Amino acid sequence: MRNLGPKTLSWLKQAGIQTEQDIRSVGVIEVFLQLKDMGFRPSLNALWALEGACEGIDWRDIPSERKLELKEELQRQLSSHEP
Repeated sequence: MRNLGPKTLSWLKQAGIQTEQDIRSVGVIEVFLQLKDMGFRPSLNALWALEGACEGIDWRDIPSERKLELKEELQRQLSSHEP
């Protein structure tokens, strides 16, 4: 998958996520939280990479407004998320 390195791909495989469609179906925030719940330590760059994989673009081409939206949504989810 585009943007995703070997470590993140390994994490995704362990989570049962193997395609961009899997990420889209679950949602990038939820995938991120699943990885975190599994004991992995995904970074914000992993979040951008997941979004880029879904959109078929390089993570560096994600507009800063979208990155901010994702970051804010992640913070909301983390504040109410229970593993």
